[in-house]
Amino acid sequence: VQTEHTVSRRVFTLNRGAFVQSRWNGSTPIRVLMADPDESLPPLYREPLSREGFELGTAVNGLECVARLRERVPDVLVLEPHMPWGGGDGVLAMMGEVPHFAIVPVMILTSCRDPHVLNRVARFPISDYHLKPLSPDRLVERLRSMLNHPGLRFTLAEQAGCLECFDR
Repeated sequence: VQTEHTVSRRVFTLNRGAFVQSRWNGSTPIRVLMADPDESLPPLYREPLSREGFELGTAVNGLECVARLRERVPDVLVLEPHMPWGGGDGVLAMMGEVPHFAIVPVMILTSCRDPHVLNRVARFPISDYHLKPLSPDRLVERLRSMLNHPGLRFTLAEQAGCLECFDR
């Protein structure tokens, strides 16, 4: 059974939950929602993202992130798992329950090395994972890569190389 979903400017054709096709209409900015309690990050990333055709929205906690998702579905979510009021695991759990949120690519961008926090998000599918700091140019590069390969997903639990950083 195939189903088409339109989210923002992407049209995804789903076949039994698998991503089959993604088409972009590049006439409007690519919406990025950055959910991170560190309020110094948006000013660092906003201008470089804007120059490259991205529009940055922000949330500082899990509840605000869910509210922003419900207001306007982003093209990609950049998520810090160590957030107050719901945390990254709460956001990812909610996204998995709602079909038009479940197809949004998620990048974990974190400075957290606490295995308890990271293990709570390890079971959810994500598209990319990076430790902070991440340069604005590298963020743009990774976001474009994620958007060009929207069906690429993995869990942190599957990625032994990523999990090695938990022990530091």
